[in-house]
Amino acid sequence: MQRSFYEILGIESDASNIEIKRAYRAMLLETHPDKSGLNYNSNGNNTSSHSVTDIQEAYQTLIDQDLRKKYDEELAESFKKLGFHNAGDGLDLFSLDLFDYSGDEQSFSMNCPRCQITDGFQLTEDALEEHAIDYEGGGYFVLVQCSACSLWLKVLFDVMEE
Repeated sequence: MQRSFYEILGIESDASNIEIKRAYRAMLLETHPDKSGLNYNSNGNNTSSHSVTDIQEAYQTLIDQDLRKKYDEELAESFKKLGFHNAGDGLDLFSLDLFDYSGDEQSFSMNCPRCQITDGFQLTEDALEEHAIDYEGGGYFVLVQCSACSLWLKVLFDVMEE
């Protein structure tokens, strides 16, 4: 999944227009070859994770309240399609330890307890990192929906340091 405009500018989703402008200017300076040589390799190629075009598009969308509202709605919908929902409670609580792990795919899967579809719940390590929410009892959780039915689960996990 590509990075959100908020991630590109390094700001929170509730950032004010002043914060958006500051972040925009800082990101432009960070990617400018004359202002910061840190992002260019010996061949003169930009090694920054975002292009100036990405930064400008993020700024133009987030600074305009109508475009920002539309973008936020689209972003929320894309998370729902991926099976992630960052508000509300899941119907059932499961530990990630109950999921099967595939080292080749770096993903976890579990059959749906309701509809019994094989691998109805699938989570990649990247998705866990990206969508993790602090759990009040320690560790983290994500909310994920079955790929075949309407069941949502709250999946608890801890992060193991390598």
